[in-house]
Amino acid sequence: MATDPPKTVLEPPAVPLWIMVGALGILIGLIVAIFWALFGVILCYAGVMTVIVAGAQLWIRSIDTQPDLDAAGRDQSQNGVLVASVFLGMVITGLVIVCVATISVFIEGTATALFWGLGSLLGGGFLGFLFSLPKETENDKEAPKSPLQVNTSLSQISDWLTKIIVGVSLVNAQTAYNYFVRAVERLAAGLASHASLAAARAFAAGLIVTFFFMGLIGIYLLTRLWISAALARADQLAFGAFTTAGVNERDIVILEAESRSLSWRQNQFSAAALDVARRVETLKEDKLRTWREWAAWAKSKSAVGKHEDAIRGYSQAVQLYPESVKLRLDFAAALFLYELALSAQKTSQPT
Repeated sequence: MATDPPKTVLEPPAVPLWIMVGALGILIGLIVAIFWALFGVILCYAGVMTVIVAGAQLWIRSIDTQPDLDAAGRDQSQNGVLVASVFLGMVITGLVIVCVATISVFIEGTATALFWGLGSLLGGGFLGFLFSLPKETENDKEAPKSPLQVNTSLSQISDWLTKIIVGVSLVNAQTAYNYFVRAVERLAAGLASHASLAAARAFAAGLIVTFFFMGLIGIYLLTRLWISAALARADQLAFGAFTTAGVNERDIVILEAESRSLSWRQNQFSAAALDVARRVETLKEDKLRTWREWAAWAKSKSAVGKHEDAIRGYSQAVQLYPESVKLRLDFAAALFLYELALSAQKTSQPT
């Protein structure tokens, strides 16, 4: 009986291909800009936006393959990539609008408008960075059981500057508005050589306000999604649950290097790994946060024969990082050792 030939499915082009298309558009736009500046800027803008969208998709796909991130960490990183790509696209769109306006209307004012726009962007970004830095809680003020301590000077300075800026702005709101009007007048004077002063003032006010709030909101979101999370992970690595048990990163690597399998003999730990396991298994469950801490704690419990605790720990670790094949294999080995322990216990009981 003849079978139908397989249908050809047209798949969308790969992401690197779109990056190449965007780069080609940028190159063509640069060449066209030599003869026709306005059309060349538009072509370059289309190419840059294509590269941003394709690069964001490629970056998001690469996050799914990172083994050190759990589901929540991957979602947060992907959200950070989306925010970063949208923020970058908005900034480039604003700069392109400035270039188009200065090329067609406010002639010879391109450099002035771009510098004012970037200055407003940096000013708003600085405030967004100050407002979004994580603050130290009461629980974090307890001295960790470590010779190291977290330097919170940046957080304290951020807190002080935030209060000063908000207080001064509320008290001197009228003065701040006067400074804004003076800035608009200065920028308009640099743009109105071939256009009306009223149009230059309107464009200058919109440019300053747009780029300022764009930097404020964009840097605030990026700091909350990336920098705050990076600082928290760094503090957790330095002063996490392992540190309270007198275990460093090298000890954890020794423990994780011990392979597990469905064999009693191959599940015997080395002396160094067993020493680490005895220290890690003393940790309280309420101190464990990440899947790696739960996995190390469960492996340590299994090594010292506390199999029920090991199963509970592996269950928590798998819930936090269900994609890890190695973690599931260690969980299966822990269940196997638990069954062997139960069988040995039944055999040793008198009939």
